[in-house]
Amino acid sequence: MSLIHTAELHRENPFDYLTALQRSAKAVAENPANWLPWNYRETLQRSAPHAAASGRDPGPPAPPAARPRLRRHAPASAANTLAALPST
Repeated sequence: MSLIHTAELHRENPFDYLTALQRSAKAVAENPANWLPWNYRETLQRSAPHAAASGRDPGPPAPPAARPRLRRHAPASAANTLAALPST
């Protein structure tokens, strides 16, 4: 299973999740268990006050909670695709 699919299963926007991982790459490398799709928002919120107090860049803001869920479209079946082709 991919990170993108795992993020979708946990109702997270995969782009926001992967962006947060890239922006916080050093922290992710130090403690990857805190950066899983189901707990990375809490980690971002915890790290923001500490970063501001230490003068470091706090990183990205937490993504908005109410994001529309990505929808996957089922691939067209071969029969439907062939039926749509003009006859010769």
